[in-house]
Amino acid sequence: MIRLQDIADMAGVSRTTVSNVINGNTKRVSQKTIDKITAILKEQNYVPNMGSMMLSGHGSRIIGVVLGFTYAHGMQSLQDPFVGELIGTIQMEMEENGYYVMLIGGESIQNVVDIASKWNVEGLIILGYNEEQYHNQIKQKNDFDRCLSEGDLYIPECWYR
Repeated sequence: MIRLQDIADMAGVSRTTVSNVINGNTKRVSQKTIDKITAILKEQNYVPNMGSMMLSGHGSRIIGVVLGFTYAHGMQSLQDPFVGELIGTIQMEMEENGYYVMLIGGESIQNVVDIASKWNVEGLIILGYNEEQYHNQIKQKNDFDRCLSEGDLYIPECWYR
């Protein structure tokens, strides 16, 4: 795996300059240098290390999709065409906006809180919780940027039974 320092050495610039180009902080970097670094990144198939990005404060870029139910319409929830299409659409939209989707089984609120905390999830989309469960979730983990649930979209509780 190629490091930032390796890219910097190839481009003849500092590691900070490479980092600035990768993160879009290019106000003080010439277009020629940006192009040179970008070409090297592509040539070397550079992929940012998610652990390093999280440590540097850039966030995990992970959105948790919580399924608060195991079965929908007599089948496993992901086999249900509506649920499958909804999850697929969420994934496509998140990917287009530079996020990753983590599917979390949400029958246990504590499990959701634990997983979301451990993975530094930036937001949650909660499906299949009633209003009380939703508010419990928010009270336990209130530092997410935004939680989206049936309360925001209003999907009636009975849709997954």
